[in-house]
Amino acid sequence: MRLSLGAFVAGFVTLALEVTSVRLLAPSFGASLLVFTSVVGVILAGLAAGYAAGGRLADRRPAPRPLGWVFLSAGVLVLLLPAASRPLLAAARAALSGASLPLFLWSLLAATLLVLPATFLLGMVSPFLLRLKAKEIVGVGRAAGSLAAVGTTGSILGTFAPVLVLIPTLGTAATLRLLGGLAVLTSLLFLRGRRLAAVAVAAAAALVPARGARAAGTLAQVESPYQHIAVEQRGDGARILRVNEGLAAQSTYVPGAKLSGTPYDAFLLAGGMRDGGVRTLVVIGLAGGTIAHDFQLQLPNVRVTGVELDPDVIALGRKYFTLDDPNLTVVNADGRVFLRATHARFDAIAVDVFRQPHIPFPFTTAEFFGLVRSRLEPGGVLVMNVAAFDRHDRLLAGILNTIAGVFREVWVFHPLDYMNFLVFASDAPGLRDRLAVDPVPADVEGWRLAVLRTMVRVRPDASRPVFTDDRSPAEVWGDLLFLRWLASERR
Repeated sequence: MRLSLGAFVAGFVTLALEVTSVRLLAPSFGASLLVFTSVVGVILAGLAAGYAAGGRLADRRPAPRPLGWVFLSAGVLVLLLPAASRPLLAAARAALSGASLPLFLWSLLAATLLVLPATFLLGMVSPFLLRLKAKEIVGVGRAAGSLAAVGTTGSILGTFAPVLVLIPTLGTAATLRLLGGLAVLTSLLFLRGRRLAAVAVAAAAALVPARGARAAGTLAQVESPYQHIAVEQRGDGARILRVNEGLAAQSTYVPGAKLSGTPYDAFLLAGGMRDGGVRTLVVIGLAGGTIAHDFQLQLPNVRVTGVELDPDVIALGRKYFTLDDPNLTVVNADGRVFLRATHARFDAIAVDVFRQPHIPFPFTTAEFFGLVRSRLEPGGVLVMNVAAFDRHDRLLAGILNTIAGVFREVWVFHPLDYMNFLVFASDAPGLRDRLAVDPVPADVEGWRLAVLRTMVRVRPDASRPVFTDDRSPAEVWGDLLFLRWLASERR
């Protein structure tokens, strides 16, 4: 029984550690496929080395006590992860600002230093358990199959529990302490003698969740299944929503102001780009509702549907921002899934989707923009926010060329002093001409003049890439943008 329980715990802790480690690294390196790949690669390397070492040790010392020490050591290492990660990740962020290595390599180095030792020890458990099991019964094949089935069951639970229960409820650090404490407690099954009291004390201390300190000006912090979320309040009363490493404000709410004071205010120009104006708008990537609130203040008759993937963002948006505006219908869904499922058509579609520091690749492809086009009313307008340093940034250039291959007319505008580029697209020719003469709210007249003065027409270019669902390097090129941003901050 204890061998099966050991197999279950080892499987559970290993997979839960993998999932939680991705969240541990996300505030420093983002939650991209590259970071996930770093963690998975390190976990597999640790397990491979642990299997080999555990098999040799088990043959030399086929007794429960060494296995107990392996569990105890692995548990202590996992217990130390929250404290050890803070200075290491801070140093990694400082090194990143020099842009000396790609983000992928830094995330791989961090994952190796933080996760590899514990994973190596957890990998030693499986061959050790099999060696002990083989002493008890004749059928080695049956023993191997039984332990593998139990361990895999633990791994399945360890895959889902952190995402669905532990991280949202306890947070990342407390989840790691829980995993470490579980491994330490499991060592009690195999250790004997005076060490038991010390082990029990370590386990009890590990199971006490510690709340992280809240930075000054921070109103709320939440670990959602998707990201770390923080709501900050500035000295002037403005509220800011940030996710993960907080490179940029996802939403801004200034109580009592007529506009947000950000480039999101220029989304109001969509009404001047379509004959007859805009009566319906869908916002893909609602966040705290900055765009929707602008329409509530300036064009309250526009019916806005806001689509947001993260339910915790929606909850914070209702509490600290303006997601209860009467013009707004909030939908908790993936933006692309929502567009594919709905049969409604909209006068305008706003796309502001980020999983820092990247735009998720499914929102950069020709198939996605074709879906957007199919959900627009005749003459409808797409307005998209893209982060970039300049018009020739590879990520921006690829997205622009992809959109230009789908829509008849595409324009791009760069607000001064921002890393944002706003893309305007429509199948109705004469978008700029309409913007020059059609009515817009008086409070965004300045934005209209700035856009008309500096907007640039985008035409399909065969020398530039077209992103597709099969091939979109958005995340890799987003990493390069992230490094350039850090380097510019350092200067």
